[in-house]
Amino acid sequence: ENLSYLKQLICTQDFDIVLNQGVASLVYRLFDADAKHKVINVLHADPAWLFQRRRQMDIPVAAWRPSQWKSLLRYLYIKLFPSLSDKKVCRMLRDEIQQSAAYVLLHDSYKTHVLNALENAFALSAGERQNLSDKMFAIPNPVTTSAVRTSAEKIILYTGRFSCKDKGLDILLRVWSKLALLLPDWHLHLRGD
Repeated sequence: ENLSYLKQLICTQDFDIVLNQGVASLVYRLFDADAKHKVINVLHADPAWLFQRRRQMDIPVAAWRPSQWKSLLRYLYIKLFPSLSDKKVCRMLRDEIQQSAAYVLLHDSYKTHVLNALENAFALSAGERQNLSDKMFAIPNPVTTSAVRTSAEKIILYTGRFSCKDKGLDILLRVWSKLALLLPDWHLHLRGD
């Protein structure tokens, strides 16, 4: 339902490019045969995290309800057949990359990691590997000069979005309120939006 709403919105608003920042999102499937609309997928993590996240998935047995039987089956599948689960992650990655106009990663080494994982899972031909490689791009490091400290002040720096929900800034501030008493010569600086 969400995907059909999104597709309708994109088409009625006449957007040409969709920047998809969701991990394992199915947005890339919306326009796979559409030459007008381009989907650019962005993976905001080390690709190895996709594999680890599935392996570390846990279901608290006390909180499990019979209505969650699909989650229980998925959990058992991942725990009992980790190599099949890894292949499923590889299939998802391959499909996302193939059907995207571009696939953006955070570092050049991640591109190699993804290509090697796909090679191990599917025995890619040289042409398939090149096609996938041509669609992957790394975001260059925005810091182009070495950091120079001009002060002896002891600083802990947080950079990022000011969000408690997904960045855990509330946890940082709670911990800092206790650490500040133990480290009075240290200062916490927050930079972001």
